[in-house]
Amino acid sequence: MFFAIKINAQKTIKLEEVTVKSFKTIKDELVKIKLDSLDFKTGSFADEIKQNTPIFIKEYGQGLLSNVSFRGTSSSHTAVLWNGISINSKLNGATDFNTLALTSDDITISTSSGNIMNGSGSIGGAISLVDNTTYNKLSDSQLYYGYGSFDTSIYGVQTKQASENTFLKIALNHKKSQNNYPYPDTDLTNTNASFSNININANFGIKLNDKQQIKAFFNSSLIDRDIPGSLTFRTNSNLKMEMYRTMLEWLNNMNAKNQLSLKVAYLKEIFDYVQDKKSPVSSVDQSNNYIVKLNYGHVFNRQFYINSFVNYEKTKAIGDNLMEKQRDEFAVVARMVHQPFALFSYEIQLQKNYSSVYESPFLYGVHLNLKPFSNYKISFNTSKNFQIPTINDLFFKYGGNPNLKPELSYQFENVHQLDFNWLKLNFTAFYLDNKNLIEWRDTGNNIWKPINVSNTVNYGGEFTSVFQKNKFKLKLNYAYTKATYKGKNKQLRYVPEHQANLELSYVLSKIKLIFQQEYVSEVSTGLTELKPYAISNFGLNYKPFEGFKIGGKLYNLTNTKYQIIKDYPMPLRRFQVELSYCF
Repeated sequence: MFFAIKINAQKTIKLEEVTVKSFKTIKDELVKIKLDSLDFKTGSFADEIKQNTPIFIKEYGQGLLSNVSFRGTSSSHTAVLWNGISINSKLNGATDFNTLALTSDDITISTSSGNIMNGSGSIGGAISLVDNTTYNKLSDSQLYYGYGSFDTSIYGVQTKQASENTFLKIALNHKKSQNNYPYPDTDLTNTNASFSNININANFGIKLNDKQQIKAFFNSSLIDRDIPGSLTFRTNSNLKMEMYRTMLEWLNNMNAKNQLSLKVAYLKEIFDYVQDKKSPVSSVDQSNNYIVKLNYGHVFNRQFYINSFVNYEKTKAIGDNLMEKQRDEFAVVARMVHQPFALFSYEIQLQKNYSSVYESPFLYGVHLNLKPFSNYKISFNTSKNFQIPTINDLFFKYGGNPNLKPELSYQFENVHQLDFNWLKLNFTAFYLDNKNLIEWRDTGNNIWKPINVSNTVNYGGEFTSVFQKNKFKLKLNYAYTKATYKGKNKQLRYVPEHQANLELSYVLSKIKLIFQQEYVSEVSTGLTELKPYAISNFGLNYKPFEGFKIGGKLYNLTNTKYQIIKDYPMPLRRFQVELSYCF
């Protein structure tokens, strides 16, 4: 039997308590992380995902390119959503987790089986960044500063101000590092590896009346990152990235049974690459993405409701490496939720996409819930999901292929949830049948071109648990993943068969002690195997008085030598200290 978890699982499914104010699926998320409960505000986004979920993070080094592999899928197969809008790069389809900061309110992790609401790119699953808007009298601010090994510093400020009719939140975060750690067992150092990340996150809300409200969201990441070499080569390259995200949302609760919402968003990304910093020559590519999303929901009675939305996106791309092109996409989605019996509910989702550059598939998702006992729930989920070709796949000057088909995935999942209040367990078995996967192949004369060639099968299971008794807490995540090309038994590159992590914490008066352990089995690089590794971390927080906290964390306690990507060694033992003050 294979296993998985959802933290803070709902105790029951009661549609009479569900109002049309939420368009979310009734399918439970895998994990929910509340960022105001994090022990360390100056940690990295990638570390929090790695330590709280059964998701594998592929890092080229501390603070450098960091991609995700969810259930053995590629980095472009996990959708990263910002307040319901996908922020995956339109150029390469992926999200670099080391360009994100811990400035949102919540992070939710959901699997794709039985859920197509997250759109393209969620073949593996989705990671949602949520900024909450609450209309209660509130004045809350926070300052924090952290310093660590390799001249790494992190500082930030956040404020939330609210009344009965308005809400404002602004968060600023800046992380920079020389990042010049030594490579184990060599005379080499991680040179040309410094980085500076600035993140600005803000949201504003105003209640126009009892039925209507307007929200505004803004997020910006400014990244200046040197690109180091590896054990086998050195570089003097640099990459600057700018991401701007703006969204307006109008909500209209017309009456107890009907709600309408409208989202209008603009996303811009710029990549400025310099191969040699001594030369003024650079290569710049950028995309502009315009989104309009209209959503309507209607409740027929306490056991039956529907909602549907239409989504239009226009993407324009231009750059030194791109043919100037634009892509228009239109999606129509319908969803129905029904609870015919007290112990049983189901959800059906249908979606049809239209595109100006490729043939769009018809998608479906089915989610079944059965709750025979108050603390036990069984779910069966299936769906057909997809991933559209990226701008680089379609319009790259030196090999883009405008005739690509979308990648398809047929997914199945069985979930068992146990909730005893003090102990929460989930067990999941999953199966993914992926078709038309895009790979870049050498077509001759060293000309590489993307083509739909590969079909893969990914199956396995996940287990996560949370045990909490008084001041003691234990979290455990485990994933077993088998991912192979169809007809072959060899594991795909950089997909560990076994991955596990745990966190133990204990509160002793004003002190909190935290111990973390991570294990990753051997992975294939295509030519060789990287050794398995186990990494331990230890942290301590001390609150001498209300609002003030001082803490520290030691990473890689045992000085373990390991690589996540071949020839890119990770740092040995390192430290980080943190001060924070809430007022």
